[in-house]
Amino acid sequence: MQQINLLSAALIPAKPVFSAVVMLWLLAAILGVGIPPAWWFWFERETARAEHDQILAEFDALNARLEAQSLQASLATEQIDPAARSAAHERRQLYARLAAIARPARISARLQALAEAGLAGVWLREIELTPDAFRLKGYALGAELVPEYLRRLAMQPDFSGTNVAQLKIEADQADAYLAFVIDSAVAEP
Repeated sequence: MQQINLLSAALIPAKPVFSAVVMLWLLAAILGVGIPPAWWFWFERETARAEHDQILAEFDALNARLEAQSLQASLATEQIDPAARSAAHERRQLYARLAAIARPARISARLQALAEAGLAGVWLREIELTPDAFRLKGYALGAELVPEYLRRLAMQPDFSGTNVAQLKIEADQADAYLAFVIDSAVAEP
């Protein structure tokens, strides 16, 4: 007589470790735990963005009101005192310069123009930008490249109409390149 072992691994059908139902329950649990914090973070971000926009609008309104009051005060002072008239004029010029400095888009546009005017064999090592002037220090592989770079720079809208007050090119015998400085405003001694 022969005995058959019914507990043999060959006779027992394999059970899946994770069935489709268990996987669906796990997915539902993960989503149930993950979605509420994600929604909360999104809601907080939108709330902060709305508060930021509101604060900026209030700031712009207060700034405009302050400018109007300052202008009214300076006009009233001008009518009373001729010396105050020149001070008010200087103050308006200062406000205009500060407004020009406060516009970062203008500076970034000028940096973009510098990048677009790039020329092989010319590289900048120092850039100084103000609303009405600039100074560039750099190197060139040849003296003829600097005027070509200036021509390209003058073709950029953000630098058109800007005059070069000083151009200095220095050659170093030890180096294979020339150092240059371009100034749009002459520095005071």
